[in-house]
Amino acid sequence: MPIEVSGTAAEEGDDDNPIVNQPAALLIADDPTGETAVRFTWAVDLTHEDYERYRKALHALADIRGSNMMAYVHQAGLAMVRELGEAYKAIYENRISHVQMDDIEEWCARLRTAVLGLCSSIHHHQEQSYIEVRRKFPDPPPINDGRKKKDQPVSAEHAEMRRAFNELYDNCFGYRYLHKLRNAMVHYSMFACGIGAESHRHEGQNIHWFELTLNRSILLEQRSFLNATLRRELKELPEDPDLVSLMNGAFVEMMKTNKRVVEILHPDFEEICETVVEFDNLFGDQAGVRCISCQRSRELRRPFKFAYHPVTGQVILTARKYVAERQGADG
Repeated sequence: MPIEVSGTAAEEGDDDNPIVNQPAALLIADDPTGETAVRFTWAVDLTHEDYERYRKALHALADIRGSNMMAYVHQAGLAMVRELGEAYKAIYENRISHVQMDDIEEWCARLRTAVLGLCSSIHHHQEQSYIEVRRKFPDPPPINDGRKKKDQPVSAEHAEMRRAFNELYDNCFGYRYLHKLRNAMVHYSMFACGIGAESHRHEGQNIHWFELTLNRSILLEQRSFLNATLRRELKELPEDPDLVSLMNGAFVEMMKTNKRVVEILHPDFEEICETVVEFDNLFGDQAGVRCISCQRSRELRRPFKFAYHPVTGQVILTARKYVAERQGADG
């Protein structure tokens, strides 16, 4: 049966209730009685073997989530949308002059900076994935027979990573052109990101409008940016593509590709997630922060001291989602 106690971090402990090494699953939640800031529920003691197994899986999944570039791509997208929202807020609060061009110039720079951040993060997601797969699964020695670098042998994992990104590029319009937009903004002109704005009155109300677009004319100016197929594709569009729409479409497909990236880099990812779900199941349906603890006071009584490591909710959700998807695919 879970035991509820109040406690503090492990230190020296009381002489009559010393700190002992006792691995366990611990739950932290708000105290509904208001007597303490939080309530600690000692869910279950663990064997040292299970403690190490859970600890390693929890740490591995947290590290994968924290180091995976897709998390930062997502944040770059949110930052771009927030900056666009700030531009709308500024114009509706009359903080952008319709006469002085300095305000317009500043906001154009801010919006293009946000767009460049998004496009650069998308580009870096691929580059970092290639770097990591080569570091973790080194390619065979090069063959010195005059062949080009792109034709040199690579590891099976590196080859699979290339296929994943090539398929994403070929099959996703938004991803393809956000990649191209990054190249154009870095190597040619920041004006490859088009910015449109309009203000007028309608039925007694001021209506303001902003738009971020891919400026096709800039990309089409430089023949080196696009091959014949892509040039034709852009020319046949009825208007310049909206960047928020491109981002939304790209993110849907990038999430699928990123799953492949993680599985390539971490062949034991399924086992890691299953172990995390097993740990989460120790708590049943209790609400609160899951923690893994290594030390506690010998007796479960007040005052109580312990050492623990909290697990973020996103780590648990990531594991549960992945395991559920795998079970659905297998079923």
